[in-house]
Amino acid sequence: MGFVMAGLAAVLVVVAVVWLLSLKKSASLDRDEAVRSQAAAAEAARRAEEEAKLYREGESLHCLGCGAEFPGPLSDEGCPKCHIASLVVTEAQFRADQQQRQGLT
Repeated sequence: MGFVMAGLAAVLVVVAVVWLLSLKKSASLDRDEAVRSQAAAAEAARRAEEEAKLYREGESLHCLGCGAEFPGPLSDEGCPKCHIASLVVTEAQFRADQQQRQGLT
C-alpha cells in the first residue's frame, strides 16, 4: 500500500509540474499577443493620422504616379493629373521617403 501511495504522490507531483509549465507557457503567449496587438493598434493609428493629413486644407500633396505636386485637400477624383488617389502622399512624407532612400544607397 505504501508503494501505491508513493506512486500516486509522484504522479500528482508530475501532473502539477506539467500543469504549471502549461500555465506559464499560456501566460507567455498571452503577453506576446498583447504586445503584438498594441503594436498593430499603434500602426493603425499612425496610418489613420497619415491618411487624415491628405484631407487637410492647404496640406502640400505629391502624386507618386505622375509626380504632380498640388495643394490639399485630396478630392474624390484623386490626383488632378492622373486621377489616382491611392498614389497620393503628403509632401513631407514624400521628402522623408526620398531621404531614407538616399541614405540606403
